[in-house]
Amino acid sequence: MRLRRLKLRKFRSFGEYEVSFARGLNLLIGANESGKSTLMDALGVVLFVDPSTKAKTIRELESWGSRGGMHLALTFEHGGNEYELSKDFGSGRAELKGPDIGLVAERGKVNELIADMVGFGSREAFESVAMVRQGELVAFAGQPGKNRRAELVPMIERKMTSASGRVDAAAVVSAVEERIRELRVGLDRPAVRPGRLKRLLDEEQMLAQKIAAVGQEWAKQLARKAAHARRREEWTAVEGDLGRLVRIVEEQESSIRLSEELEQIREKLLKRETLIGRIRKLKADLEDAGREEESVPAAEWEAVRSARGDFDAAERLVNQFKEEATVKEGVSSSKSGGIAALLAASGLVVGSAAVFIIDGFPLRFAAGGIALVLFLLAVMQIRGLGRILEYEHGLKNHMRERGKRELALQSSLMKIGVPSYAEFARITANRDKVWRRAEVSRAQLSEVCDGRDPEDVEEGLRTETVSLGRRRAELEALLGGADAPRLLVDRTALVKLKEERDSKREQEACLRRGIDDDQIRMERDEKGEALPDLEAKRESTLDAISKVEQRIRIMELAARGLEGALTSTKEEAAEVLAPIISRVLERITGGRYSRVSVGKDLDVAIDNPSPVPGAPGNVLESDLSTGTVDQLYLATRYALLEFLSAQDGAPFILDDSLVNCDPERRQEALELMREISTERQVIACMCEDHGVEHPVNLIRLPSARALLP
Repeated sequence: MRLRRLKLRKFRSFGEYEVSFARGLNLLIGANESGKSTLMDALGVVLFVDPSTKAKTIRELESWGSRGGMHLALTFEHGGNEYELSKDFGSGRAELKGPDIGLVAERGKVNELIADMVGFGSREAFESVAMVRQGELVAFAGQPGKNRRAELVPMIERKMTSASGRVDAAAVVSAVEERIRELRVGLDRPAVRPGRLKRLLDEEQMLAQKIAAVGQEWAKQLARKAAHARRREEWTAVEGDLGRLVRIVEEQESSIRLSEELEQIREKLLKRETLIGRIRKLKADLEDAGREEESVPAAEWEAVRSARGDFDAAERLVNQFKEEATVKEGVSSSKSGGIAALLAASGLVVGSAAVFIIDGFPLRFAAGGIALVLFLLAVMQIRGLGRILEYEHGLKNHMRERGKRELALQSSLMKIGVPSYAEFARITANRDKVWRRAEVSRAQLSEVCDGRDPEDVEEGLRTETVSLGRRRAELEALLGGADAPRLLVDRTALVKLKEERDSKREQEACLRRGIDDDQIRMERDEKGEALPDLEAKRESTLDAISKVEQRIRIMELAARGLEGALTSTKEEAAEVLAPIISRVLERITGGRYSRVSVGKDLDVAIDNPSPVPGAPGNVLESDLSTGTVDQLYLATRYALLEFLSAQDGAPFILDDSLVNCDPERRQEALELMREISTERQVIACMCEDHGVEHPVNLIRLPSARALLP
């Protein structure tokens, strides 16, 4: 893994800051409190901490007054690909982007991918191996008289086991042995708080003594229980007979109820089927009336009626005209009136002539009177003749109008295909009869359907019929099936069964009361715990003793197995770590210490380079300087990193780890870091750059004052 860029926002003293790293050696130069350790913390947080965490130690890393604004982003290379990791501690989002994985936003998946790339499963493991802080070196320096080897070796073992994911075998073995001792306390000598095994053994002995004492009394109780059991057997038999009788009575009553229900359902089915038939008949009558009405269009039918009405009106006018009394008389005397008028006119002429011809006044007066009378008669006859002519003209007009109406009536009849109005009247009478019958049917249908839609009513009746038919089939199957109870022909037999049932019920209740009384007496006579309970407790205790002893044997076997595994793990680590530590320590110390041995217990020993005969084989830690101890620890940490995160693994990070080195060894250490950086990225933090020559990437951090908001 190669770190490229680290962006911080609202992280401790940094408001907004970005730092870029080279592929090889990176030196971060800055004064105290300039943020070197903060950048190291940021690397561990951005790689491993869940941004949704509510842990106080993580939330305290946020800049003061910027709650929820902390954001970290890291760009790095791995396996030839470039990835971008970002974590927003305000929203709790984590994202990892790369060309081979796309965008991953699920926090668990992001943590899994980062662990595979870095080679460590947790922040603690990463910082324990890949990150060397100044404080960790100082812990082993500047403490005269303290056995630093005794502290260095267990720390190396813990870092190796926690970073590699292996079990800390030594701690497990110690815990197992401690647990075995706790379980066996009190077996070899008295103890105030005996272990579980001793307590179980004491409890088993106490139970054995109590069982022996309770045995005699228990025999008497057994005799009482035997009598109680016989009564219970009798009660059981009576209860069985009672149950049989109850079942028979219930079956018979159920059969009667089912039969009555079947009869009611049959009646309901008959009523509904009859009603459906009636509704269908009324609907058919209405449909026939509708078809009869639709046979001739209503407009044409009304046209015939209208034409007939017009013809009847014209006929009435003709008859009314003929029936006038004066007209009838005029018609009967039309010819005589004409002759009388002619005679009157002739008499008038003769009379008028006589007036002038006859002499004498009386004769002339008489002739004049006669002529006047004849004149008046002529005038009256002429007026009557005018009325006759007017009547004949009016009658002719009415007769002509009646003929037109008659032709219109015949035309209307021809349009509907009826030859005559008499046939039309017959058809009309039949239609009226059908319509009247339809009205009756409609009223009856409305009454039957209670004013509802006949289709809905019929559909509801059919649904009820289906449901009732299904229930009828079920009841017939129940009553006629092979398992159906046989109905009692005589109802008195059912009454006798009920009487027998009630008698058995009383007998059962009496026996039950006796059993309850026996139970109360037995509970009163019993003293202390029952023998079976004591024996069961003893068996349970013996079983618990067996399980504890088996558990102790298993833990002893596990401890021996873990001791073997621990030895194997230490041997494996020693073979890998020794040459790496030797090479690094020899380079830093300028060849003074070239051989380091790692024992089976991971104790690191430096071979004595003194050529003096009889000198000890190993150099004591008390004889080493603080700087040399730091360098030994630095070499050991690098060896662990190579052992646990080889190839394209985590970068090697040092935070003021060379503070106790002299200039010459510091320069050698830097040269070694440069060589290491050709295979693994190295990031070293220093307070000053004295002795640094041409670093690959020199990063100067701002002063602490510049970081203040």
